[in-house]
Amino acid sequence: MGINTYLVTFQKRFAAIEENLHSLHNPYIPFNAIKLNMRSERGQTSIELILVVGAVILITISVYPAIKSQTELNKRVTPARDGATYAANMMGLGFTKSGSGITQANKTIKIVGMTYSKGTAVGGLTPVAISFEIQGTNDATVGQEIADHSLKVIYHVFNGNYGINDSATYVDSESYRFTVNYTFA
Repeated sequence: MGINTYLVTFQKRFAAIEENLHSLHNPYIPFNAIKLNMRSERGQTSIELILVVGAVILITISVYPAIKSQTELNKRVTPARDGATYAANMMGLGFTKSGSGITQANKTIKIVGMTYSKGTAVGGLTPVAISFEIQGTNDATVGQEIADHSLKVIYHVFNGNYGINDSATYVDSESYRFTVNYTFA
């Protein structure tokens, strides 16, 4: 294609634009016809907007239960880790439950690993087993105290108090039943 072809195409397009501009000011073409054309395009845009907003709302509503469940799980597992770390640090400093008879002062007790696994839902609650790997001692009483404190912190985060029984082996939430176990490294 030569430059002449481009010039001819440009001249045709410019003439069409110029004709449209003249038709806007032409007293023989009613202005309402131009407005009607614009209204039909606005209607199409409105329908497209409604469809897009509807699709976003539908996706949000369908994904909400899964997001809520995962958020609850994360809000419970994090305090479990914090409670176990706190208990290990306090025992390393020599502070224990009153009457436990544990003497771990000046020992380095560490939580070197944490895992959790979800089981199959039973009775509406999904069991979640949290397991800590403890290093620095092989005393089962220390491990149990760390597990107990972890359960207390899980309970405290959502209930606002440490009202859980010392012999409790699990904490229930809206969707989950949490248990805490320990192993020694």
